Amino acid sequence: MYVSEKILTIFLANFVLGVLDWLQGSMTMDTAVIESLLSKNPLLQRYRDKLAVLRPGAYCHHKTFGYGQISAYDADSGKLVVDFLEKPGHAIDLLFALKHLEFIPPEHLVARHKDDAEGTEKLLKDDPLAAIEIILKNMPDHRATQLEITELLSAIWDKKVVRAWWAKARKDIGLSAKIAAPDVKTGYYILRDQPLEQLDEAIDGVLMSKQSAQKIIYAERLLRDGMGSGRAEDLHLVVEEMQRISASSAAPVLDRLMANWICEDLSSTIPSKQQHSIEVLKEAFSDMGVVLKVADMLPANRMGRFLNTLANLHPEKFDTLVGQIICNGSQRTIGSAINARIASGQAEDLQQTFERWLRDNSFKINLLEWMFRNYANVKYATILKGGITAAHLRMALVLIDQEAIRRQANRKIALAELIANDRELVEIAIRGESTEIARDLVHMIMLSQGFDLLTKRSIVARFMRAFPDLNGLLTSDDSGTTSEKYADGPSNTLYVSQKSLNAIRREYESIVNEKIPANKRAIAIAREMGDLRENSEYKMARQDQGVLMARKTQIEKDLARVQVLDLQNVSIDSVSIGTVVTLGNDDGKIQKFAILGAWDSDPQRAIIAYRTPIGAALLGKKVGDAIQLDGQTEQKVIAIERWMEHA
Repeated sequence: MYVSEKILTIFLANFVLGVLDWLQGSMTMDTAVIESLLSKNPLLQRYRDKLAVLRPGAYCHHKTFGYGQISAYDADSGKLVVDFLEKPGHAIDLLFALKHLEFIPPEHLVARHKDDAEGTEKLLKDDPLAAIEIILKNMPDHRATQLEITELLSAIWDKKVVRAWWAKARKDIGLSAKIAAPDVKTGYYILRDQPLEQLDEAIDGVLMSKQSAQKIIYAERLLRDGMGSGRAEDLHLVVEEMQRISASSAAPVLDRLMANWICEDLSSTIPSKQQHSIEVLKEAFSDMGVVLKVADMLPANRMGRFLNTLANLHPEKFDTLVGQIICNGSQRTIGSAINARIASGQAEDLQQTFERWLRDNSFKINLLEWMFRNYANVKYATILKGGITAAHLRMALVLIDQEAIRRQANRKIALAELIANDRELVEIAIRGESTEIARDLVHMIMLSQGFDLLTKRSIVARFMRAFPDLNGLLTSDDSGTTSEKYADGPSNTLYVSQKSLNAIRREYESIVNEKIPANKRAIAIAREMGDLRENSEYKMARQDQGVLMARKTQIEKDLARVQVLDLQNVSIDSVSIGTVVTLGNDDGKIQKFAILGAWDSDPQRAIIAYRTPIGAALLGKKVGDAIQLDGQTEQKVIAIERWMEHA
């Protein structure tokens, strides 16, 4: 039967008036009162459940405002007052409340927390599984997503606490037969009517999950919970599924590795119908990039097993592989790999390797950072024999400069932060060293782009305590005329434009990543041709190697002392880098020169580097100053402009 909106509104209005009378009276509504209202307004049957709980003190939920508690009724305005978590004292029309609020029963977790906060929080911390069951029991269809559960818990805890809580909760849910966990983060946690046997659930998870990573989670549960000796036929299927993942080139390499390990562990109690072999991973772990990627993704407690796997797959180059992991890995990977090597009795070998890398300047920034963090840890006394030295500090300063040059954003460099904040490290490194070595390190620090000026001064002050003769170096860099300030020497800053710096970086990348590897291959091929004394290809390849290595070294030295110029805010009070100077003589002849960075020379466009004789002669000149360039008559500076205005 069709009922108009107008008639329904009249019924609702009458109903609201009845509720208002109740709220203004005893604040309770018994069954007789509810039935009386419904008999007068049959269309309001849909609100029967809400009538029983619509009173101050009841808990509710709104899709926009979240969880709240009815605190009072404002008789003057005819509105309920609800204390929402982020909107306390919010007034809501009764009719709106009936339509849009979901009222919460006393056993709901939020209601329980309001009545017994300490007990509810203890339940959440001690028994997350029981808390999840309570939550799901009070959800529609006994199911909820992680986002919905998080929203509910955020009414009780801070969101950071909730995120930390999920780590334990997910683990407990994984062991539960009562709750089905979703395969994807956006899926539903479901409270089962009849719990599954844990073994059945784990096996079903392995065989029915779509993602290899999810299959592995279920298979690991079989091992973790001691179910590996269960029904043999079913476990044969699990082993075969793991073998399929391990041999699949389409699966992620980490999943293939984990599946292989599960095969090994399950096969020890459930012999596989198919022969298990680790050789299926040999090709995958021939790529050093893949080895590093997997090493960085592994939990620390799996590193020892991973290194054993690499030793079995590639015994001939195992030392190289493990060396690359330690030299190039992340901080966490480096630590776990070093711990694994120490546990296997390789501490002395590591110590000798570190000494060789220091002699060869082979340290990478992450490994040196790890050493600077752990040099005082007695656990690593053997491998860090001799502690941190001036040579380590020098290498650190070089790496910090290189890192500062590579980074476009002005982010902090962890190794630089360590040196700046560890008050003992510098003094330990230079203890017993000569004044000359200390002076050289001070120059490197003052010219470094990895520290701000105040930090530089703080670090250099530590040198001064050990070497009083170095006093005065702190201010020497700021003195001198303009031309002297820009003078290029072996330990002075090299001023460059961003464009030319990018070009040098590309050249360096090409030398390191393309030309040197190609040259090594050429040398190897030439060596196979026979007698090296009469081998012209070998000699040419060696000569090319010398040229490449010399250029690489020169670029590294230059990059270690570059400073990128800010060409947009150049002063035009005098000629400086980033200006265009106009010269004129008595004959009316005009010349223009752009003075740019060390690598910007382009004579055809009248762009000269500040280090050239002309550039050096022009620096510091002002409008009206006279200058005589080699082979030319005397000229005067008639104008100075910014380069960016001409670019």
